[in-house]
Amino acid sequence: MASTALLLGGVAEATQPGGSTDGRSGAVAQRAGGPGAAQVVRTVTLVTGDRVLVDGTGRVTGVERAKGRERIPFSVRVVAGHTHVVPGDAELLLARGKLDARLFDVTRLLTSSPA
Repeated sequence: MASTALLLGGVAEATQPGGSTDGRSGAVAQRAGGPGAAQVVRTVTLVTGDRVLVDGTGRVTGVERAKGRERIPFSVRVVAGHTHVVPGDAELLLARGKLDARLFDVTRLLTSSPA
């Protein structure tokens, strides 16, 4: 089973330039990606209130942190074709089995929410 990880740290990963979302899990927004091109950006709101921005290919392009969570780092892992975006303050709870990992499975959340 292959796994890829990326850590999103720092104070802010924000919306892509020109991007907009409406705050609902699975919301779709159009943004200009170049001359005559439009890219679909979907958002998934995690149980923590943080919003994950995903492009049309399923790649995580950013995280909009919920109020008061501006300094929380995120890890992005791809496991068995599913992208998991996990806030740093949830890692220990997941490891101890106190949280269900499906809460942070962005691939699954996008599949189960309306576009």
